[in-house]
Amino acid sequence: MNNIPPRAWLHEEKTMVEVSRYDYEYGHIQWATSKQSPDYTVYLSDCTILWATGREDNDGKMWYDGDLVKSNKGKIFEVVWDRTQYKFTVRQKNIYGGRNSQYLYISIGWAYNHCIKVGNRYENPEMLEADDED
Repeated sequence: MNNIPPRAWLHEEKTMVEVSRYDYEYGHIQWATSKQSPDYTVYLSDCTILWATGREDNDGKMWYDGDLVKSNKGKIFEVVWDRTQYKFTVRQKNIYGGRNSQYLYISIGWAYNHCIKVGNRYENPEMLEADDED
């Protein structure tokens, strides 16, 4: 991916943390609440790892998997890792019908130029629901 440390959504605590160390061999990640505090540890099964795309939007905010971005036309998209093409993309619920897909996928390059980061699917799920109502 890249050298930018990932974030993690802790399922039980419902909190986003900046990962300071991840260890796939032993199946856990660590994070610190400050530079002076000791690291905390959680098992990979108790969190969702969110990798950085490696790029920032026009406001200087780094984009991560699971982030929500808003287009200049007010549409909400979700940043996702496309496992079939091995790249980041953005998706929107398919509200147009006529296709067999639940989502419409759009180039993340387009999104970098036309969208700003407004939240993420874990801390702001209401943004995804609100976009469904449009």
